[in-house]
Amino acid sequence: MKKTLISLAAVVATAAVLHAGPPAKIIEQPAVQAVGAWYVAANGGMSAYQSNFINKPAGNDWSSKRKIGWNGGLKLGYDFDTNAFVRPVLELDGQFTGFNRNETMPTRGQGGVAKFQTNSFALTLNALAKFDCVAFQPYVGAGAGFHHTWMKERFNDERDSDSSTGFALQAIAGCDYKIAADWALFLEYKWLHFYNNKQLTGHHPEGMTKSQLGQQLINMGVRFQF
Repeated sequence: MKKTLISLAAVVATAAVLHAGPPAKIIEQPAVQAVGAWYVAANGGMSAYQSNFINKPAGNDWSSKRKIGWNGGLKLGYDFDTNAFVRPVLELDGQFTGFNRNETMPTRGQGGVAKFQTNSFALTLNALAKFDCVAFQPYVGAGAGFHHTWMKERFNDERDSDSSTGFALQAIAGCDYKIAADWALFLEYKWLHFYNNKQLTGHHPEGMTKSQLGQQLINMGVRFQF
């Protein structure tokens, strides 16, 4: 009986080994790859300051009155690595701006106030560096592209208007505040500079306006990440 039990155990063990086959290979899992994400954003705010774009002839004591303007825009961007602390971001940024400005010319003839109305659209490609501080996501960057600007000027009964397209450059600093996994609010500062802005002829041979125009913009907006 004892020999029979030993033989039976040996047969069962042999069958189990043959059924199991060779040892299974251990497949190593690949490293987790960084995953990027698309986002869209909308913003609005003010043109808080405009550079001196008036070409003032010698001998004319002009005084300027800058006015707060407006701006609004849309963005489409791509965050290359949503898991990194410092990550690169590219975005296409469309920005509308507008402001009015008065220039008092007391020494020119009877004197008066030249009133300027300026509107523009700028499309730039921005490169950003964004920092992951949990709920807060500060970022800095710069962008380049083109602008199209419309400008009107009125002095007493005289009128002048023109439009132009040229190079646009901007510097950016801001911060996201995450309110959900895919949603964030943001506050943003921009220094937006236009080059090759066509001069208004105005009422003197040197031209009324300069070929460059700068604005400082302050925006608030909302961002959605897909």
